[in-house]
Amino acid sequence: MPAAHAARRLPLAGRTDAAPTPPVNLGPSGWRWWRWAWATPQATTWTHSGFLWSLAKRAELEDEWARAEQYDKVKLLPLLTRLDEQFGLTPRSAAQLHLAFEDPPEPDAPVAPVTDVRDRLKGLG
Repeated sequence: MPAAHAARRLPLAGRTDAAPTPPVNLGPSGWRWWRWAWATPQATTWTHSGFLWSLAKRAELEDEWARAEQYDKVKLLPLLTRLDEQFGLTPRSAAQLHLAFEDPPEPDAPVAPVTDVRDRLKGLG
């Protein structure tokens, strides 16, 4: 039986620092996608500079989608979906990559007191 993979926990709030500058010129739709993508929880895993070019290509395709006729959109959709899956941006790919999205613990949340197991056992005897 294969070993279970531990989930990679990502902050639900996403990446909080500014998106990097894309290595290509983007139109309005590409810029909108670029800013959105870099604000996702998945963006916290894009630490290698190699992600920039692949993500820039995906953003360029948003601009192409905005200009495309219906027939061309049908041809673009599989490529868009495949790239989104590679970046963990679809539910299926997030599951395959073992990504778990979670809220950070609240800093002011009270911690429940821990009862010593010996104190619990005293009442049983």
